[in-house]
Amino acid sequence: MNISFRNLRGIVLTALLTAFALPSQADTDPVRYVEVSASGTVSAAPDNALLSLSVVRTGKTARQALDANNAAMTKVLSGLVKAGISKTDLRTSGFSMQPRYVHPKPGRDGQRPAPVLTGYSVSNQLAVRIRDIGRVGAVLDQVVSLGVNQIGNIRFMVEEPDQLRDQARVAAVKNARKKALTLTRTGEVSLGRMLSVTEQSTGLPPQLMRAERAMMSAPGRVPVAEGEISFRVDVRVRWALAD
Repeated sequence: MNISFRNLRGIVLTALLTAFALPSQADTDPVRYVEVSASGTVSAAPDNALLSLSVVRTGKTARQALDANNAAMTKVLSGLVKAGISKTDLRTSGFSMQPRYVHPKPGRDGQRPAPVLTGYSVSNQLAVRIRDIGRVGAVLDQVVSLGVNQIGNIRFMVEEPDQLRDQARVAAVKNARKKALTLTRTGEVSLGRMLSVTEQSTGLPPQLMRAERAMMSAPGRVPVAEGEISFRVDVRVRWALAD
């Protein structure tokens, strides 16, 4: 079946006026509208990082393990403060003490002997915030020398994420308007006032687009790929159709 452009344009216009109709609160005349979804994304280089570090020490007794851990963690904290890390950026994030056992092999009769207590392990976890992103590699190298023997994840962040989210919101609404204009122009109707807008924000994982440059910028230190942090905002916007 062949449909002329004039007929197709009439079909699209009818669909817009029929599908995007909402009862008015004032009277029975429908409020014609168009509703679209869109997203906006803004990326920026991180400007600070959060390190997860642990000092783990063992001993034959709980007292020995704890004393060894206390001495090691005291050295780590003192070294970080001397290196310029503010005390307010150092936070104990976890502490645990666990018994250590060995499990003997089963005997000839197939029976496994009871586990044998060999000592204790103490773990003290420390969260360290680095406000100078260029020092992350150097700090990682330093804490190992100070006595840290477990390093968890590294979380890159931005100091003021709300500014990036606001920029993403603006981009999302602009993209939504662009989509709405495309729809209405197809049906030869005009876009009126905005009726409603809803938002759902999503934090995207860092993108390692600048990894090579970051690794090459710190010779002799722990290589660190900073990447980029992206903020995405999804919106659903409804506009009235103008007469």
